[in-house]
Amino acid sequence: MKRETRTYSAKLEARDLPGEPRRISGYAARFGVLSADLGGFKERIAPGTFSRAISENQDVRCLFNHSADHILGRTKSGTLRLKQDSNGLFFEADLPDTQDARDLFELIKRQDIAECSFSFDSLSDSWGEEKDADGKSLTVRTLRDVNLFDVSPCVFAAYPEGTSVAARNQIAPETRASAARYLATDETLPRKIRKEMFHRLLRSILPWMEEEKNFAVRGLARIRAEKDKLRRAKMTDSERRAEVKKVGEQIVRDEERVNQDQYNQKVSDWQAGKIAPGRN
Repeated sequence: MKRETRTYSAKLEARDLPGEPRRISGYAARFGVLSADLGGFKERIAPGTFSRAISENQDVRCLFNHSADHILGRTKSGTLRLKQDSNGLFFEADLPDTQDARDLFELIKRQDIAECSFSFDSLSDSWGEEKDADGKSLTVRTLRDVNLFDVSPCVFAAYPEGTSVAARNQIAPETRASAARYLATDETLPRKIRKEMFHRLLRSILPWMEEEKNFAVRGLARIRAEKDKLRRAKMTDSERRAEVKKVGEQIVRDEERVNQDQYNQKVSDWQAGKIAPGRN
């Protein structure tokens, strides 16, 4: 499951009517708004993107800053209501009677917190090319169908028109890979532009790939260490002595090989005239 997060600047409202629970409401996402650069591509949400998620009554939470420690409402319990209109995804949440919720209500009322976000898994999207205001080509991803995880009032929004303060770290690596594949195969783009944009995306993917590789290497090392520990626990004293002798002999062979390699290098340097005859 590819969990991604986007944050939008949108006017949040806080209402406290007599006889009713405190409520907050606003748009967690807006249709047709082009995001800022997400590392080689931009993104927009197509009208109707949330239709299936809403019709299926998906179990969506309302959280503060996407933290499960600060739950504000939930569709399953009826304390969070979602609606899709021509503008985007609208939500309304009945706040619990907790200190955190009361504090958040006041912060939204004062407009200290005025951004909103949603977490999703993209089931359908499309890629295309457009021209920006300067006539430069840009790659655009259009979201068309998503599963919803949560909507969330949040403190920061780095891009007034689009994605969030942490969006570059909350874009699924598979999404970046899809963008790279699109750029590599789209023959309608000039080769120079394809190459430049492809490498921009590749640079954004490589750190993730390196992290995944290091995680796998560490995992394999732990598995080998545990297997070796179990194997040693079952060995007899004579088997342990034989293994120590074997390891010692291997160390000697390795040292001899290193010494031979150093000797061969010196001979090669002498023959190439890099060192004078007779020098060590």
